[in-house]
Amino acid sequence: MSPAQALADLLTRENAALAALDFAAATALLTAKEAAVAEALAAGALPPDLAPLIAENRRRLEHALQVQRRVLGMMARAVPQAPAQRYGASGSLAAARSAPVLVSARA
Repeated sequence: MSPAQALADLLTRENAALAALDFAAATALLTAKEAAVAEALAAGALPPDLAPLIAENRRRLEHALQVQRRVLGMMARAVPQAPAQRYGASGSLAAARSAPVLVSARA
């Protein structure tokens, strides 16, 4: 198998994993993908027929990053925030104050 064909195979597999949001499977291909890219580049310029696969890979990787950001954002919002610690005039930690509460008469 030529280096370009090996890279095409890995990109196809990674794209399928990313389409399924199977990040573990996509991550497992990283080392092989890096080696395939290095081999393909060492063999010469990448063939033009890889361009659509590379473009799809980029789109899917960007989408995976967006998904991860959303998941991390949801997790961060779900964790209760500890109140900020403040120091009193004596230099010791001041008693914790409760956060302000907004009350609305509208239903």
